[in-house]
Parts: sequence; structure tokens; C-alpha cells
Amino acid sequence: MVFSEQTIIRAVLRMANDSPQLDEIYPGLKNNPQRIRDVRLHGDLNDISFNSFKEMAKRAGFKVEHFQPRAIPSGKVLARIPGLRSTPLAEILSIGASARLRKP
Repeated sequence: MVFSEQTIIRAVLRMANDSPQLDEIYPGLKNNPQRIRDVRLHGDLNDISFNSFKEMAKRAGFKVEHFQPRAIPSGKVLARIPGLRSTPLAEILSIGASARLRKP
């Protein structure tokens, strides 16, 4: 959300020049990646927002029973401010989220 995907990909490619073990961690670096998802081994969900994840789960037929972002320390403090929890700032100040889905 802070840097474009191309900026992140270029940075990882430069780091891989100095640390070849990154090619093993991020095998997609060898295939001219265009998106962050292309870099990672399993093409995971790291490049979507929390709301996009919830919508994707609903479209797949799941009910989102629980969704909890995992905030960095400053994010935990800011999350106490009414209305902030559902803003993009909450996503920027997080390191991930946990979800419990149910297939009705």
C-alpha cells in the first residue's frame, strides 16, 4: 500500500543479486515477475486488502465468522480510535490477519 508492486519487485531483485539464497525463497524472481504474487512460491494473497479477502471468501461461498488483523504496536494503539479499525491505515499498520471461515 505504500510502494508500488514494481518498486517492491525491483528492490527484491536487487537484494537477490547480493543474496542468491533469495532465489530459493522467491523462485518467481527468475521469471520476470510483474506482480508480488508472481514472486512468491505459492502465489499467495499478500497483495490483497482485508476487504478484498473478505469479499473473495464470500464469493467462494464462505461465511466470515471471525476476522482479526494482527497490528504492529503502534497499530494497536491507533486501533483504539473509533472508526480507525476499518480504514486502510489499519491495514498498513498490520502484519497480517487471522480469519475463521465457515462453509454454510
